[in-house]
Amino acid sequence: MRLSIPITLVMATLLVQPAISAEPSQTNGKAAASKQQDEFTLKVLCTKQPYESIEDLRKDLQTLDLALPNIPPDEAAYLAKEENSAGALDASDKASAEDQLIAARRFSALQSRRLYYAWQARNALAAALISEQAIFDPDHAPAVDLSGKPTGGVGPPMWAHSIGKEDADQIYRMIATITSVHVTSNAVREFLLNEQYRATAGQKSLLTTKQWSDSSTAAYGSLYHLSAALGCAYMQYGMKHR
Repeated sequence: MRLSIPITLVMATLLVQPAISAEPSQTNGKAAASKQQDEFTLKVLCTKQPYESIEDLRKDLQTLDLALPNIPPDEAAYLAKEENSAGALDASDKASAEDQLIAARRFSALQSRRLYYAWQARNALAAALISEQAIFDPDHAPAVDLSGKPTGGVGPPMWAHSIGKEDADQIYRMIATITSVHVTSNAVREFLLNEQYRATAGQKSLLTTKQWSDSSTAAYGSLYHLSAALGCAYMQYGMKHR
């Protein structure tokens, strides 16, 4: 799955760069202009403080936890076992064309089960809840250490050397959360699309109208709130340690 970097992070990356050296006569004017630009950008990016946006993210995830259908343990175990088995068959280096066809049929059968897409959304949500809880946990290992060595698959940020360790660790954990929130948002939307398809076929939805509305709003809101928190935090910390 291709991961889109939030536009607020891109904006902040461009704006929080060291100033280019200028002649003494130009320094004061450029410094004043830079300060005004920083203040304006901070006002745009930080309509809320990072912790407030993360609290909004937490509410989005809790909303999804309440709205999504619960999966019976037996069904969840079957879906996991069958998906892993079909995936292993398809991924094998020795898989024949017939093996791949069998795997495709098994995946198709899985996707036709009533709770498959809800199960996918539930799995993604469980990972997102764990990631979100770790953002402000100082004992949680950052995704990338300050030397730039990845510890969780997230590439080293270009500004790792320019901000304090405590601030950097917190931002790293926000970055590490992007993947799980992105996957959750997509999984929920895919579940809702499948429910819509089934409704047109005359099947009763697994969700009430309110649950449907809440799930859709929270799926989009979670990405927005995490992006808002990350953009504001990066701008604040970049200015503080510039």
